[in-house]
Amino acid sequence: MSDLLLRLYHRLPAPARSAAATVRGFYLRVWRYSADTERLIEEALARERWTPERWRAWQEERLAAQLERAATRVPYYRDAWQARRRAGDRASWELLENWPILEKATLRDHPGAFLASDCRPGDVVREPTSGTTGTPLAIAKSRHSLRGLYALAAARARRWYGVSRGDRTARLGGQLVAPLAQRRPPFWVWNAAGPELYMSTFHLAPELIPQTLMRWRATASWPSPATHRPSAPWPRECCAPAEPTCR
Repeated sequence: MSDLLLRLYHRLPAPARSAAATVRGFYLRVWRYSADTERLIEEALARERWTPERWRAWQEERLAAQLERAATRVPYYRDAWQARRRAGDRASWELLENWPILEKATLRDHPGAFLASDCRPGDVVREPTSGTTGTPLAIAKSRHSLRGLYALAAARARRWYGVSRGDRTARLGGQLVAPLAQRRPPFWVWNAAGPELYMSTFHLAPELIPQTLMRWRATASWPSPATHRPSAPWPRECCAPAEPTCR
């Protein structure tokens, strides 16, 4: 969202902000979910019962296909491998150790060079990283990739704990859903397309979070890693379900 649109959004009354969030939510739902979502979730859950040998074979097959596609269809890597071949380098692109480490600055300076030639611009969305571990990046994701990622998230962050896509949830995130200078609630918006209550991490207050979750009857809460660390002011009794175990 541009700075101008964000300023206009922040001038809206609270109900209008939630309406805007819902419109955005319906748009994102079209990108993230499809008729194949349930199948993808079940496939992800089924893979959890695989043997280590089957996992290894599956990973190696997918990695080989990914490296082949990058070397032949992604302009940045295709040009790099062609230059290496002209210089007499016969290293195989089928081995990950033969690939160079990508610097974040290169991706920021030349984003179009990392879009595969068989990707249509209309089927690609760019999503920013949070910047928690460094300078933020805008990552391009195809509709196919995005739906696979969200199906995997639904399997591991929801199904493990009995939460379905239709359940009301709450999320703490870094989107400025309320003006940064605002000091009185609401510091949240209701996305009816979720259905999800989105709360701003920029307005954390321990006494407000329990009231908010109870008000909206959220089945589960999804705090971001930065807000869910032990030192963060996130009441543990509000977190439903409990913290996930390693699998």
